[in-house]
Amino acid sequence: MVTIDDKLKLFSKIVFDKIDEEIRADLEVFEKEKEEVLKKEKEKIDTEKKKSINIITKRSEIKGREIVSKAKIQSQKEILGLKENMINDLLEELKDKFKEYSQTEEYKSYLYKEIDSAVKKYDEKEFTIYLAKNDYEKYKDELMKNILNNSVQIKESKDDIIGGFILQDKDMKFRVDNTLLNNIYHSKEKVGIMVMEALK
Repeated sequence: MVTIDDKLKLFSKIVFDKIDEEIRADLEVFEKEKEEVLKKEKEKIDTEKKKSINIITKRSEIKGREIVSKAKIQSQKEILGLKENMINDLLEELKDKFKEYSQTEEYKSYLYKEIDSAVKKYDEKEFTIYLAKNDYEKYKDELMKNILNNSVQIKESKDDIIGGFILQDKDMKFRVDNTLLNNIYHSKEKVGIMVMEALK
């Protein structure tokens, strides 16, 4: 015979089973939601991670390009400096050679020939010929006697010139720089090309 106690136990079991079933169902739903939330969060984290990696990679690439670019510019500056030094050294050597040349008889012939040519070219003008101090002291009298006419004056140059002469008209409308030093500076471009060719 079924007692009240048995009925209560049966009822309790049914109620608890139902509660357990509901709890399990709720737990399953919770687990699914939790998995979904975790999955979404993981995707967010992965996306942010990729973004961060991309940003860092791009910044690294930009920084790398900047470093390479600066290194190239620095290298080019150093090469240009080296070339400039080589050109200047060669020009200094040329200056020394011209100083030596200006003490020779060959130079004297060159100077007289160039002055004679200039006098003939500008024979209708009054002008002054400026010579380096050494040339002025050595050749002034002979030039005045044999080559220059009354419309030409000869003076010592105030500028530091190496051989040759500067010709300037009385009205200062034109000036011809036919000094060896000026020829050196005009040769600078040619010397530069020679240096570039030598460094290739």
